[in-house]
Amino acid sequence: MVVETARSLLLCADMDNLAFSMETHDLWARLLGASMWQNGLHSLAKVMLKNCRDQCRPIFRHLQNLLQYHQLQWREVPAMAFYLELWSCQGHHKDDTGTQKIFRKYIRSKQPRSRELALRGLRNLYAGRMQLLLPDALLWLQDMRADIKLQAIHLLQDIVAQRPASIRGVLSQLAVQLLSCFNEDNAEVRWRSMELFALLLEAPGRKRLLLQAERSLLPLFIHMNEDIPKVAQAAQKALIHAAKLLGWQQLQRLACAAEVWMIADCLLQKRGRDAEQYLKDTVLHLHSPQVPVRDTAVRFLGLLGRKLRNENWEKVLDIRKALEGAKEDSEPAVRCLVLQTLLILSVLEDVPPTRPSPPKLPYPHYISPTAPCVHLSPGGHREQRWRARGGPARMQAAALRRSASVLPAQRLQRRCRAGRPGPRVQHRLRGEPGGPEPPQPIGAGGAAADQSQAGAAADQ
Repeated sequence: MVVETARSLLLCADMDNLAFSMETHDLWARLLGASMWQNGLHSLAKVMLKNCRDQCRPIFRHLQNLLQYHQLQWREVPAMAFYLELWSCQGHHKDDTGTQKIFRKYIRSKQPRSRELALRGLRNLYAGRMQLLLPDALLWLQDMRADIKLQAIHLLQDIVAQRPASIRGVLSQLAVQLLSCFNEDNAEVRWRSMELFALLLEAPGRKRLLLQAERSLLPLFIHMNEDIPKVAQAAQKALIHAAKLLGWQQLQRLACAAEVWMIADCLLQKRGRDAEQYLKDTVLHLHSPQVPVRDTAVRFLGLLGRKLRNENWEKVLDIRKALEGAKEDSEPAVRCLVLQTLLILSVLEDVPPTRPSPPKLPYPHYISPTAPCVHLSPGGHREQRWRARGGPARMQAAALRRSASVLPAQRLQRRCRAGRPGPRVQHRLRGEPGGPEPPQPIGAGGAAADQSQAGAAADQ
């Protein structure tokens, strides 16, 4: 019924050649197919421009007026697709203001397909002069819809690749907007934004991005632990470029080797004064949909609490409060890790902050990436408290004091009685000059004295 009506309309409009060509190329069937109608519109546009170009011009103008001044609702996507095909087939005009208005209007359409077609049209319209779309791309990057953000990132990648000098004036603004995209729910948005951020760190004028590079270190470190390989690799690459720009050679080396928890320790050592900002950024990742991201955030909070226990106990309390809110995590492994970290922080609370802390390991054993998830027994609690209060260090010091209380001569006598003087004291036993008199074994000293006295009496 639809095909017969359309054929009759073409015949009434003196477009017999178009109707015949459509039947020859089997375009009616292709237009009615759900999976082929877009290819069918492309073929239809070519056939129209080839066989009846004069009649195509009023059709094109009418379609342009419909798109520009009317709300087409369900007809919007096919009308936009057909308009784009006709416009592409008849050639681009840089000064076509009507086409430019249509594309800019439908870039904010509610239909995702219309937005995609409009952006494709703008990219074709501004081919070779993409930098003119830079203000629009920055505006689209702030949109809440993930597909518009993704299209804006694609456009910005083309601009950076073709005209890197054109973004010098908006470099800092663009970097700040990309930092907010690192925590998007859409994995492709996170991936593409990190790739674009790495490109900015190598663009002309990159020295302006020192502050943004520092702010990106912790989010990039956390996203290195994602279970989506392309996102993790993009985060690692961006972290390497950020460390290179900041001149942190140790961090750059650790990022190249993907030494995850040594990177965390390096961040805390170099930027320990940014503990408050680290705390805010890490707490945001406790609500990430990615389980590895939440796991990494909990572990990093444990490291941060260990560092701050002698410096800022109020921040440690804030860390405990944030972890208390994560005790109901949907993942059992994350819940168990939260409970373990809270337990350790509560043990550290009993230690006076003026006491010297034991030497720091690269990362605490209780938040090791491979540490099993176990529940401590009451004896385990006592051992944790004993270790936290410096028990091993006190035991070692007592042993050293006991060892130092034994005089050297007494130790030498003990070795001689046992018949193992050792190589270090053999010169003493041989009576070498400059050394003390060697001790005599028990019984041998008395016999030697008697012999010397008898010899002296005989001489007299």
